[in-house]
Amino acid sequence: MIRIFRICFVAIIALNAPTAYAAVGQEQAIKQDAVRKINLAGRQRMLSQRMTKAACLARAGLDEAKYRKVAGSAAEEFTDVLAGLRVGDSERGLLPENTEAILTSLTEVETLWLAMHPLVQGASDGALSDTQFRSLHRQNVPLLKQMNAAVGAFERHKGEGLVHPELKVAINIAGRQRMLSQKAAKELCMIHLGIYPDNDRAALKHTIQQFEAAMNDLIDGNPDRGVLAAPNSDLGYALISLQEIWDEKAAPLLKSASEGGAFSADDVLALAEVLEEVLFRANEIVWMYEAI
Repeated sequence: MIRIFRICFVAIIALNAPTAYAAVGQEQAIKQDAVRKINLAGRQRMLSQRMTKAACLARAGLDEAKYRKVAGSAAEEFTDVLAGLRVGDSERGLLPENTEAILTSLTEVETLWLAMHPLVQGASDGALSDTQFRSLHRQNVPLLKQMNAAVGAFERHKGEGLVHPELKVAINIAGRQRMLSQKAAKELCMIHLGIYPDNDRAALKHTIQQFEAAMNDLIDGNPDRGVLAAPNSDLGYALISLQEIWDEKAAPLLKSASEGGAFSADDVLALAEVLEEVLFRANEIVWMYEAI
């Protein structure tokens, strides 16, 4: 909220300031808009997996009422933020978008979301047939991939010359950890339901590898990928703390399941809660990067 106020304040002052001062204010607003859009576009990836995870848990009868509500809330937020990324949203600190490559990418996301939204709504209402649920299983990954392409477009085109490229990469990668937490929970649940278990085990194995490689890059840095090491002690501590939660509470069951190990419905539900903590910590880290 403080950041949003600052953007508005700078805009008001700039209207009556000398040209040089107005330019400085405009640059700051553009910089803030760039990092906010990379952050929130990245969070959309998470929501694509969160709503599907919630639909799966509800279908499995695991805290059904709660997860039907989670699916509906995630879908509503996805819709609102997708619009804000295009036309602006003052409450979220988003300026209207005018970069053609980004707008084209968002249009492709909107097309996929138009097809998937009714399925998520059906899951939220408790009204999905077996055929519709399988369709949701198929459609969520293309939506995720296209949303990831949109994040890449924001990273490439926003804040050029104003935001250090390594900071944009860090916000993108740290933000992707939020998505991977929900994707892992979704894949474990899908294995439990037995829809396409072999495919979901392979997908889960890849998700684990992505999450752990990204943690190493964020903590230690990876020049080949343009990832800076944790830039201050607060971020370093937060990243190591997240790594410990993953290693101790999440990774053992996820790795076992990805290799065909047995697990119970109670394990799925408990792991989903652990990954909520991973999501919360990863989200805090993204906002710490944005504040740099």
